[in-house]
Amino acid sequence: MLKLAHGVKDYFRVTQDCKPLPAVYVYDTYYNKWVGGFYYGIAIKITNLLASQCRNEFDAKKYGKALKTAELYTLLADFVPRELRVVKGEALYWQAAILKTVGDFYGALPLFEQAEKVFFDTSFRRPVDAFAFANQFGMVYLQFGDFDSAEKKFQRVLKVAPENPAVPHEFIASAHSGMGAVYRLQKEPDKAVVEYKKALEMYLALKGDFRVSLATCAQALASVYGDGGHYQEAEAFYRQAEDMWKQLPDKELNLARLKSEMGNTEFQKKDYEKAIIYLKEALELFRGSDANLWDWIGNMNLLGMAFDKKGEKKEAVNVFENLIDDEDFKEAPDALRLSSLMNLAQLYLDTKYYAQAVLVFGDILTILSEQKENNPDSYLQIQIKIAQAYLAMRDTKNLQIITKEINAFSKGKKLLPETAKRLAEVTPILKESEL
Repeated sequence: MLKLAHGVKDYFRVTQDCKPLPAVYVYDTYYNKWVGGFYYGIAIKITNLLASQCRNEFDAKKYGKALKTAELYTLLADFVPRELRVVKGEALYWQAAILKTVGDFYGALPLFEQAEKVFFDTSFRRPVDAFAFANQFGMVYLQFGDFDSAEKKFQRVLKVAPENPAVPHEFIASAHSGMGAVYRLQKEPDKAVVEYKKALEMYLALKGDFRVSLATCAQALASVYGDGGHYQEAEAFYRQAEDMWKQLPDKELNLARLKSEMGNTEFQKKDYEKAIIYLKEALELFRGSDANLWDWIGNMNLLGMAFDKKGEKKEAVNVFENLIDDEDFKEAPDALRLSSLMNLAQLYLDTKYYAQAVLVFGDILTILSEQKENNPDSYLQIQIKIAQAYLAMRDTKNLQIITKEINAFSKGKKLLPETAKRLAEVTPILKESEL
């Protein structure tokens, strides 16, 4: 039985008139060999089959299988005729979308960028696809904090799509929602509210089932109002979003994200007890859903910080210890792990568990080491914290070692004023340790 499972290789057969024609060889897992020699027509049929299979696996939340199918789909797409090469963009998009869904934004971004080059090539017959996926690219850029690139993607849709009658209005509404997210993260709440309300109005005017988009916009508006200290408005939109999510299937993940944002708003209000209630509810919902690492780790961080602010440092330590001991956390990107490790290390310092603090700060230094020359301030600040821990422990030997490392690393470095001030404050103490 032929299984499209392991990949495709490029192979050129020579016809009787010596003209090379591209053919596709598919790996047969049963006979453990490459078989085939399929021409364009077969390649098109196989890519259509794989596209359908990928969508079905994605909808069934079988993301591992869907990703393997999408990878093979991408390889086969190279063999379709030029006029149908939009298939290549779709294949790349599916790979990126799956990685984005499971929280691998670092893997998703370059694939989105490759797909974009295909979709915005004017030689293709379906330019509408470009606007649908440009919004997706923009949301991925937001995850990296690249607001300029995200804004360019959304504005590309807003400037061009309204003049193209073939572009569905939901793409334009989605771009307005994306711009709302950009303004929110850039701390421009008034502009964010305008964009989110435009999106909400457009979705309300559209025919069809846009309850997910409406709930998403209502939730976003609640978060923006919460950020701006308008808590009554935030509460009203949160309740509106909650009612919408409860009416939808597979609601656990969306309700979890909603509860997490409600917890964040209560945290900003300094009502830490209420924040903890919402964040615990979110945690339970995340456990029964397909939450990605960004959702789960972000919620755990906020829960630990809420316990800390409430003065329950033991509970806060338990939250962060459970988090960093989790196997999924250990596999998370370094950028995602750093804030959790920093919070736990600082809690250990605050609660005078100095030896544990040194171990966690050591893990942080390992993560920062690759970029220490480009970002010396962060690296040096962690070294200083380790020195403080050794000083509190009266561990003279290790204090002398870290002091020498600080002196060697800081020499000749151009530091931020805050780092330079902190170094100046501890330098006399460190010098005493060398005597």
